[in-house]
Amino acid sequence: MKLVTSGQMRLIENRDLNDRNYSEDDYILSCALNLQDALITENTSKPLLVCGPGRNGSVGFMLATLLLKTSNLSPVIMYAGRDADDRYVSLCNSSGIKLCAEPRKIRELLENSDLVIDCLYGVELEEMVSYPADYLISQINQSGLRVISADLPSGVDGDDGSIFGSAIKADRTVCFEMAKLGLYLTPACQYAGTISVGHTGLS
Repeated sequence: MKLVTSGQMRLIENRDLNDRNYSEDDYILSCALNLQDALITENTSKPLLVCGPGRNGSVGFMLATLLLKTSNLSPVIMYAGRDADDRYVSLCNSSGIKLCAEPRKIRELLENSDLVIDCLYGVELEEMVSYPADYLISQINQSGLRVISADLPSGVDGDDGSIFGSAIKADRTVCFEMAKLGLYLTPACQYAGTISVGHTGLS
């Protein structure tokens, strides 16, 4: 299995998205399709997607629309940060997907869910996790629900396996294109759960 650091993955993403006829939206859709494939074996009926402000958050919004259209599920999205891509927020709103931007409601949402899909942060994270994401992470970890993380458990450093203050404890991590080196290092290896890789079309 080929391993990359978060820094190397950012370079690969930026190179391909800038130099090839492969758009940001294409990449986000491909990542979302990989997560959707991973959910086939999860037997979920009430998924809660927790989305952050960057590309991983956009993947979560896209995944929600796919689940609604193709799996007859009614996903709920909790999203953190004012920098969520308005296009994807609008897409979910127009599709009738329930959105919540109030962090204090996370407990209620968790109580009414059977699976958490962690799309808060991926390889773009380079600083300590702060409110509201750290609060969401704490509540998710305490919920006892099964958690699938997109690319990296949010809060994990894909370079050296360290933790940016707090991190999701995932049962499964679906890496995009290549597994991240940090997931095999301590302490991140205790947060990743089962690791799989979904191919996204990057070269």
